[in-house]
Amino acid sequence: MIAPAKLWTYEAVGISGTSPIIFLHGFMGRGQDWMPIAHRLERDAYLILPDLPGHGQNTQRNIVRPLSFDKLGKELAYLLDHLGLMTVDLVGYSMGGRLALYFAIHYPNRVRTLVLESASAGIILAKDRKDRQIVDSAHAEQILEEGMQRFVDSWYKMPLFHSLAMQKERFENIKQARMNNDPGWMVKVVCDLSPGYQPHVWDQLRLLEMPVLLITGEMDNKYTSIMQEMGMSIKKSKEIIVSGSGHNCHVEQPERFLHYLMEFLGVETD
Repeated sequence: MIAPAKLWTYEAVGISGTSPIIFLHGFMGRGQDWMPIAHRLERDAYLILPDLPGHGQNTQRNIVRPLSFDKLGKELAYLLDHLGLMTVDLVGYSMGGRLALYFAIHYPNRVRTLVLESASAGIILAKDRKDRQIVDSAHAEQILEEGMQRFVDSWYKMPLFHSLAMQKERFENIKQARMNNDPGWMVKVVCDLSPGYQPHVWDQLRLLEMPVLLITGEMDNKYTSIMQEMGMSIKKSKEIIVSGSGHNCHVEQPERFLHYLMEFLGVETD
């Protein structure tokens, strides 16, 4: 396969040749966000933690060129080819979950199992997509006018993150890491990869043949409802609602998230 762009930066832990698991982070995140989970699995699996375009170290590319989920899907397939991985267990959180779902639908032979945390199959109505485009354009303007610090403070005041904010030290560390993102790239990502521009895949969920785990937090009513509806269309789906958690289950309740993940994947841990 010809490289569609520069190879994504990534970190890998565990034993090459064992069960490969790829973790995709959310908006403003980086591959390292998954490291606490990956370290718990490194004796039994091979964990790959890529930085999505515009995030972490994955900024050495032409910022003028458009981003799309079609382009990201091709680049993820190229990463798998580079690593010599025919099939993987694919885990995605939030924006990374949207990409994981897109990839599983368009590259089903590359995904053994799919785990979606607080993700969505997209926005169906054209009016609602337009409304989301307007919202994300406003987010971009805020980044440009006020800078990353004020944008991050505003972003994490959303109800999705109220439960995370109760873990004060962890919450502040996450916000500080997000502020280190390049503002130009965050403007591009929030616009180009907005759910307002990504075609919905609700009508394609029935095509998924691999086992799918849907994970949400009990305090994240919006995404719990969305993913329960998604589960009705996916043949081999299992839904888990994590107690004591909001949108970001693997950070807020890592032990519970890990338990459900490993039970689903059939990986033993100490």
